[in-house]
Amino acid sequence: MKNTLIVCLFLFPFIAGAQSVYTPYREFIYQVQYRDSSDTNEFYLSMWTTDSTWEADVSQRQLFYAYHNWHNGKSQQVLNKDSLAAAWPYRQNIESTGFIENENQVWLHPPRWSTLSILEYFPFPELKRPAKCGSKYRRAFFGHADFLDKTILLLYRMKVTCGEYVIVQGVAKHKGEEWRTVTQWDDNLGLIHLRCEILPYTNTSINLQLVDIVEHR
Repeated sequence: MKNTLIVCLFLFPFIAGAQSVYTPYREFIYQVQYRDSSDTNEFYLSMWTTDSTWEADVSQRQLFYAYHNWHNGKSQQVLNKDSLAAAWPYRQNIESTGFIENENQVWLHPPRWSTLSILEYFPFPELKRPAKCGSKYRRAFFGHADFLDKTILLLYRMKVTCGEYVIVQGVAKHKGEEWRTVTQWDDNLGLIHLRCEILPYTNTSINLQLVDIVEHR
């Protein structure tokens, strides 16, 4: 992502450790659906962490995403949601980034390969611990949006609600477009659902839904 600046409107207590959900070598498998005005793609995505730090940043642990078989709505390819880590660790179609989980927060970099690169422009999935139900805050993005070929400023209004799950919603408006994100969290399962959409300019939406967890240790 070029010329990109993520602006966080308050500081996080970046302290590594206290990994209770995203423990090393626990594989989370998500069903992913990408839609825009002309196409629909469905595939599966695996996510897991290790106990290694992310590059030189001791505050973050390493996070991996691996991509299962792609499925285009116009083809007959069969979806595959089997674990990718039979010969652990999986080493093909893989993306590495960072995450934070401690007693104060969970903070995940999203997958950003191919069509999922637009997730860079939405607030990273995050949750304060304990969740502050009813709280409101702001997030911002300023930078060059490659798929729009222009520089944009997005100011997100974020809100936390509580029920069966903790839900974090965000909305930003930009020249007639509305950028929306909804995240659902579970105390034991972590991120169980993520939906991001841009309306009406591109009619683009991305859904990630947790479908399985595989323990490798």
